[in-house]
Amino acid sequence: MSSAIEPFNPENIGQAMTMADTLAKSALIPTALRGKPADVFVVIAKGRELRLSPMQSLGEINVIEGKPVSSAALKVGLCLREPAICEYFRLVSGDATQATYETKRAGSAPVKLTWTIAQATKASLAGKQNSTRHPDAMLRARCSSALATAVYPDLVQGLITPH
Repeated sequence: MSSAIEPFNPENIGQAMTMADTLAKSALIPTALRGKPADVFVVIAKGRELRLSPMQSLGEINVIEGKPVSSAALKVGLCLREPAICEYFRLVSGDATQATYETKRAGSAPVKLTWTIAQATKASLAGKQNSTRHPDAMLRARCSSALATAVYPDLVQGLITPH
């Protein structure tokens, strides 16, 4: 008998809906999901497709304008958990003006991508509050997300990252 703590995963749609209703009442889930059991259910369901626990899903997937939206960290994690497909995914360089990542898909040449503060400004991302406070983190997230989507669309399943 294992002493490991297993995450609670609903076994059927009824359990998932009950879980979503309960979680939607919690102050410990993302603000955008509070009081919205249907949105919580969508997040849990999408996470299940990606082999995530409900709580991992709530932490890394949101519903924005009716679409499941992932964090950049989730996209990279989805790639790295498949070492037979993603040989590596690494930060090459990064600071408040640019971020460069490189990855290698099995059987393909390495792919490198850079995101700059000029690109973020053009995309109207650089003036947002978190981007102003942490431009290096914003550039790393945008770059890694774009690279994961470009090289591993099958692994990230078409999830978009919010602008």
